[in-house]
Amino acid sequence: MAELERILAKQDAKRAELQRMKRARKNASQRNRRAKQRRIDYYVSEAALAIINAQCEPQAGYDTSSVINRLIEGAGQSTAVPTNRTGVMQEAAPAFTPSQQECNQVS
Repeated sequence: MAELERILAKQDAKRAELQRMKRARKNASQRNRRAKQRRIDYYVSEAALAIINAQCEPQAGYDTSSVINRLIEGAGQSTAVPTNRTGVMQEAAPAFTPSQQECNQVS
């Protein structure tokens, strides 16, 4: 009986060490990704969330981030604003709307 307990304890310790190593590797990977990728947090409107959710699917390339990227890149191409892929402005950027001008004014 003591031998079985010793074996089980050894297996538990090994499992715990493997989990610790996996967690450490995952944390390092996440730190590396965050150092390279810019993160933008914002509060999405109900209308925008409905558009995003309608395009999300449980497969590669249809997660929330990918859908948002496609929507923004598509809007950028339709208004001739440069994207990260081209980096070249094809036409003048659209003018600010009055509400955008108010938001950008410095007091």
